[in-house]
Amino acid sequence: MKIGFIGYGNMGGAIINGLITTGVVTREDIFISGPTLEETEADAQTHQLTSAFPHENLVKNVDVVILAVKPYLIHDIIREIRETLREKEVLLISIAAGKTIAELEKAVKHSQQSIVRVMPNVNAAVGASVTGITANQATTPEQIAIVKSIFESIGSVYLIEEKDFSIFTALAGSAPAFAYLFIDALARSSVKHGLSKELATKIAAEMLLGSAKLVNQTGESPWELIDKVSSPGGTTIEGVLSLESDGFVGNVSRAIDATFKKDRKLSLAKELS
Repeated sequence: MKIGFIGYGNMGGAIINGLITTGVVTREDIFISGPTLEETEADAQTHQLTSAFPHENLVKNVDVVILAVKPYLIHDIIREIRETLREKEVLLISIAAGKTIAELEKAVKHSQQSIVRVMPNVNAAVGASVTGITANQATTPEQIAIVKSIFESIGSVYLIEEKDFSIFTALAGSAPAFAYLFIDALARSSVKHGLSKELATKIAAEMLLGSAKLVNQTGESPWELIDKVSSPGGTTIEGVLSLESDGFVGNVSRAIDATFKKDRKLSLAKELS
């Protein structure tokens, strides 16, 4: 399987690294095309990949095309490659935020074009992305399996109905920032009691990582685990009750609500434009 990337930014680079590291494809099977021939050749040489500029040339040489560019560039790029897409019958994957399947289908102008919309998150940089995928009617189960194998190289993958992409965006796409904020808050609070910021941040991050693993590996609910760590009359329950009295759960819920509403507002604005 040969995979082509139009665009080589942070996310494209993370996916390529994951594909090579996990052995999904070899380095020789990855083609890239950037804004100019010079930039494409420079990136290809630096990362030992195959240069395939212009974009139409890339499409001719691969089985899968991944659009790893900013959303505002999507329509112009599809306009460049749609004739070649139709001729080659390649699988088209877009990781452009906010670009719906309907928008992509309209741009391609080919009802039989297999299209998969994918949303990885920033943790792809360390192979720990939580990625959502959704596909159009022309996409086969075999093609969906290919997409899953590609993005499982950088973390976990969930097949999500497109109507649920806004809440997926809030939970998996935006909420990492909430987790970073929580880590920083824990660290700063520990600095107040004598730890260095560097040490406190490392401890807080490792604690959060271990806690997440325990939830996933035991199958126990978070509240069951809270009860296990909260000894009667102990320190943990004191902290939990303090968070509760300060509206911790409500504040998190409102943050998710705000993110969800903003994504829906942006999506609606695009649909009306």
